[in-house]
Amino acid sequence: MSYTTQPRFKSYITNKQGSTLLLVIITLSLLMILGTVLLSATVTQARINTLYKKLGQHLYYAESGLEEAYAMVAKKLEGAIATAKEQAQMDVDVKVQDERDKEQRLNNDSIPTNDYDSPYINDDYSINEVEVSNYYKEQYRIVFENTFNTYESEIRTILEDKNNYTTVSNLQVNLTISPFNAGTKPREFLIEFTSSFALDHLKKTINADIVIEPSDMPIKVYNLKEAFLGVPLWQYALVAGQDVFITGNKVTVKGDIYAYGTPNKSNQKNVDIIDYNGIVIGSNSPQKSGNLDVTGNIITQSTIQTKGNASTLKVKSGNILCSSLAAQGENTTIKIGDVGDPSLRANVFTKDDIELNGTGSNIHINGSYYGFSKGADTTVGHDSSSSILINIPPYDLLGNQVFGLLGNGSIHITGETNPYIEYSTINNNGIYIGGTSHIYFKNNDGTINNDYTTGESVSVKGNYFAYSVKMDAGTYNQANIQFDSYVDKDHAIDLATGFVSAGSATDFTLADKRGYFKEVMDTPPYQMLINTGKENSVVSIPKDKIIFAAGLSTYDEDDTGTYGDPSADSDITANVPVYYDNYIAYMDNKVNTKFSEKPTSNYFSFTENIDKTNGNKVIFIHNTTGNLWLKSSGSSNSLTPSPEKTIDLATYNQGLIITKQDIYMTGALDFEGAIVTTGNIYIMDSKEKTMTYNESLLIEIIREDPTLRSQFINGYDVKISESTVTSTDQNIRLDGFIDIRNWRLSH
Repeated sequence: MSYTTQPRFKSYITNKQGSTLLLVIITLSLLMILGTVLLSATVTQARINTLYKKLGQHLYYAESGLEEAYAMVAKKLEGAIATAKEQAQMDVDVKVQDERDKEQRLNNDSIPTNDYDSPYINDDYSINEVEVSNYYKEQYRIVFENTFNTYESEIRTILEDKNNYTTVSNLQVNLTISPFNAGTKPREFLIEFTSSFALDHLKKTINADIVIEPSDMPIKVYNLKEAFLGVPLWQYALVAGQDVFITGNKVTVKGDIYAYGTPNKSNQKNVDIIDYNGIVIGSNSPQKSGNLDVTGNIITQSTIQTKGNASTLKVKSGNILCSSLAAQGENTTIKIGDVGDPSLRANVFTKDDIELNGTGSNIHINGSYYGFSKGADTTVGHDSSSSILINIPPYDLLGNQVFGLLGNGSIHITGETNPYIEYSTINNNGIYIGGTSHIYFKNNDGTINNDYTTGESVSVKGNYFAYSVKMDAGTYNQANIQFDSYVDKDHAIDLATGFVSAGSATDFTLADKRGYFKEVMDTPPYQMLINTGKENSVVSIPKDKIIFAAGLSTYDEDDTGTYGDPSADSDITANVPVYYDNYIAYMDNKVNTKFSEKPTSNYFSFTENIDKTNGNKVIFIHNTTGNLWLKSSGSSNSLTPSPEKTIDLATYNQGLIITKQDIYMTGALDFEGAIVTTGNIYIMDSKEKTMTYNESLLIEIIREDPTLRSQFINGYDVKISESTVTSTDQNIRLDGFIDIRNWRLSH
């Protein structure tokens, strides 16, 4: 038997059994290797991320240490800044006074030697602001540096104490301090600060320099003149905390006058405003005349009035600000402004009225008039409603009033303004009368028990009868009118007060009061009894100059009141505050008071008396009450009441007098400077007197006397203000004092 045998190895090669298993094993092995690699990479990345996060936190913690150190050092700056400001100010005061003393050094004949020319003092004795400013800056820098150097040990202790760092507890701090050294530049206080944070074998370190140096601050040096002018009370020739009484016949004041004003009655309930004093020229009891010429402003919260016989008040180029302006005595004259010269016009502002009360008296205002108190509300009292009152009707032989005529006298207002003085054109030039006149009724003791609001802004005495007329026709037919009785001492009169309809009464508005008067004036025969004030030119108020009037003001046929906008009474309320605000702004500028307080004590402390003379100059400061007699040539040998002190102004004709005493001035005198009292000023006798405000003289006097200067409450020495450095509660700015430099990261 024959057969063929194949080679064995060939059969294995061609046998494919198990190949799939092998492929699976190889594939799984590869996948396992790849998975292991990927897992390892993920774990590694996670570890790297964690590491980076920790490194970032460590860096943050290290940097937070630097920031907290910055804040702790900055807090120490406040004390150094406050100390430097205070000490540098004192250094400047001493330096300026020392430089003045050097320039004023006297020789044996009490004459300045003039052998020293200070760089800090100008030729006019004012401060050289550039030099003083530079001196202040240098003193400030020196004091600041010396003060901050004393904090070195304290700063080191604070910064090295880990408990002071609130952000993290594992902080490590190292520092080197180099204090200010005047011999090195730049002059700086250097803290080389290292802050490190380590945890889990990881560490981050920050190095930086905390640098402190004085800021070169923009500052302003205020001269004494600027401070002096900052308080207006000392810009007057005469200041009285109470009243000024003038019974001298030739009194001239070249400067401003201020008087607070006081009542002259013990019972102040509902007294007439004219029962107050203020600035009084002349006297009715005893009968004395007074004459006052003023170039400047006259200001009082009370009245300005002429009394006696033939008293005069003349004002040039100034403003009159008062509660009321009144010609009280017979044949008196009030002349405000100069008709011939626009630069000498003057304005009159009143809280209450202008009153022409004396027979034969005249009030001429060459300028504008602003009576700002509104009278739109018929319930407003007589002292809160500005108007112009003419109270000079003639009387018959039995003393009865003659209706329809006016006595001798006149009131003229041009309505023109002076373009050269403050508030000369408040909105418009002209005449503004915010209120209307009132008829007030008195008790037997003279106090006022009631008043009646009229519809007239310009009112002539006697015309009040119009409101008692009972008409039989027209809008105001008596059948439709409510009349109420008003009692004046022993006399009574019925006056129209409202409309009656269906048994109920409605009070008159101001428009109704104007309408009632107007209808009476247009109704025969009553029209013949109305005093228009136009006869003999007694009243001259140009209609075209009236900006606004709450009531009737010209008695013309077309006069309906409310000039400016005759359509609505409500506009009175809207318009009056504009003028009131301007008035108050002017008062604030001049006396810093809204009629609420006596201003003298607000500016002067009266802590130390001074009674000093030098040549023809006098400084007299006295803090007790009594009487001060300022006498000059031609004075009598005695004064009643007896004075506690007498100053001879014939010898000492320049100076500053500030006292709490009543001041009596007699004799012929010519005084320059200022006279200030919390009491009264009495200017007496027929001798000629001139008082001139001299600003330069007063500044010189105050500069030369530190005892005097220290008594000015608001400060009148050299003052320096820093516009970039204030205390913490005023948003202190420290960026000019402290800085972080050379920040770097250490590994």
